This record gives sequence, structure tokens and C-alpha cells, in this order.
Amino acid sequence: MNDGLGKSSATLGQIARVVGGELCGDPAIVVRDVTHDSRMVSDQSLFVAVRGQQADGNAFVSEAIARGACAVVSELASPAGCEVAWVRVKDARVALAKAAATVHHHPSRELKLVGITGTNGKTTTTYLVASIAEASGDPCAMLSTVEYRIGAERIAAERTTLEASDTQRYLRRAVERGCRAAVMECSSIAIELHRCDELEFAAAVFTNFSRDHLDFHGTMESYWSAKRRLFEGLSGGPPRVAVVNLDDERGAELARDLARAGTPIITYAVERNADVTARDVTISLDGMSFSLETPAGRTTVSSPLVGQPHVYNTLAAVGAGLALGYELNSIRRGIEKCAGAGGAPNCNVPALSTVNPR
Repeated sequence: MNDGLGKSSATLGQIARVVGGELCGDPAIVVRDVTHDSRMVSDQSLFVAVRGQQADGNAFVSEAIARGACAVVSELASPAGCEVAWVRVKDARVALAKAAATVHHHPSRELKLVGITGTNGKTTTTYLVASIAEASGDPCAMLSTVEYRIGAERIAAERTTLEASDTQRYLRRAVERGCRAAVMECSSIAIELHRCDELEFAAAVFTNFSRDHLDFHGTMESYWSAKRRLFEGLSGGPPRVAVVNLDDERGAELARDLARAGTPIITYAVERNADVTARDVTISLDGMSFSLETPAGRTTVSSPLVGQPHVYNTLAAVGAGLALGYELNSIRRGIEKCAGAGGAPNCNVPALSTVNPR
């Protein structure tokens, strides 16, 4: 939805239609950015007043307007005397994702985007997938718990998964800088809060499932339901391929359900038969090696990563690489040069609203 307005822009009328909102104001207003954080507002920004766990974005509408917001999206009606355009919606978080994807023209459609979820292993698997993409000739952007990265440029991360507006902005920047792939961690909380909405995933990876985040989800079933949604389809649709750990009980359940639904699956395991497996595993203080068996063939892999959990992380990344169509030799090279997460980020990428959202 460019309409000649630019790489990141849309009219307020277009946005109001997409979010299903009630518009009060000029539909021809041009919006060039979307944010949930009043401190990040600039001219031609659309401010979305999100109700957070600690603060209500509606309390910062005046600040956003003072900073130059051209319009506001809120679940509340426009206050008397408001001098900027207003779009009233049923769910501000859903609207945030839809508005940002509209303004930035759905950059995930121009990338091989991989989403990774699970209780453990997300970060290391993210690094491995990025390394595989780079070894395969695809410049890769990355959103992880440790850092956000476009090529050699990095900023320190402050949360596992960015708000939807920041993710869309980041992916558009990645496309403009020549990235052809991207990989991101997708936490259960982020999925529940619609931060992963309006993204089209080439592959979604499930690592494992154990007790966590019950302070947010309340029950294990609610926690599991959030994880499943990444594979069953968020507002951007289901992933083109699911990569699933069969050695995990919930993973085996997920694989069965996805197979019945007709979703293409690549399975991985150590203890069970799967599409991607590791045989003759050797682990030392210097790293690990094993015979990697895949539908694309067999090869021997060596890695500087240490520990049995990293065998699973590596197999998950291999599955993602196969899902993206990479050759086995390129996948092996990517694994062998990846030392995992760590190291101080080189903070030379412009800020992406990494402050804690209001």
C-alpha cells in the first residue's frame, strides 16, 4: 500500500480502514511512522495509546501531541477540544500492529523471516539461524534477547521481543539495507500481546516447553496456548514451514496437530526418529561434533558450542535452514563459525525505541 507516498508512509484514512477504527479528522493526513512510546514521537508520527501493565498510554497523549504527533489511535473517544486527528479502535494493541505494518508496507513479505519460540534455547538458535543465512549468502537481520542486529551494526536489547511498531520499523530498515533474511525470538508474552501480529514467517521454530511465565499466563495450558499460536497462525497467517522438536512431549503433540492441519513440517530430535537428527555426538570443553542426518544428506558438523542443549539448538537451526532452502554445505559452515550469543554489542545503530514501553 505505497500509493506513491514513500517507503514508510500511508494516509490516515488507509490506516483507519485497516484497523477498523472510527476516524475523526482528515483522512488525507500522511503518516510516516507509528509508535506506542510518546518519547519517540516526531512529526508525522501516529501515536497509539496502548494500555500497558505498568502505565496507560492514554495518559501520555498530550505529550505525544506536543512532540508533533499527527494523529492518535486509542480505545477511548477523542477528548473535547482535541486538535489532532483521532482514530478510535476496539483493541489498541491489535491496531498498533496493523497500523505499523501498513505504514512500513509489510517488510516481512520481502524477507525470509524465521520466528523462534520455546521456553529455552531461543537466543542461541536465533544466532545459529542468522549465521546459517549469512553463510548461505543472505544478509540477515536479527532480533534477540541480547541484541538487535543488521549485519555488523548492533544495539543492545532490552526485551525478548520488541513491540509490533518497533519490529515493523526495524524490518523495513533491514530491507532497505539489503537484508534478505531475518530471524527473531517470539516469546509467549509477546505473542499474547500481539507483538508478533502482521508478520509473515517463512519458518517458525519450536525448541521446547517447560514451566515459565506463569505470573503472566496464569496456567501452563494458557502458556502453551500462546506458544501454539505462532504455528497455528497469527494475523499475518501461519508459517510456511514449521520446525519442531520431537523429543519434547509438547513438540510431538504440536507436530501431530500440524500434520493433521496440512502444515509443512521439518522435525528434529536426538532420541527419536526425525527429519533432522544427530548421531555419534561428542562433547568436550572445546565444543562438540556429530554426524548430522537430514533429508538433504549427511555431513559431519563441528561447533564451538558446548553442551547437550546446544545439540538441540543446532538441529533446530538446521531445520530452519532447510526450510529456507539453503544447501547443506552452507548450513554446516554457518554452524561451525557461530559461537552463540555473547559479547558487548557495538551500539551504532540508531535507536529503535528500546526503552521500556509505557
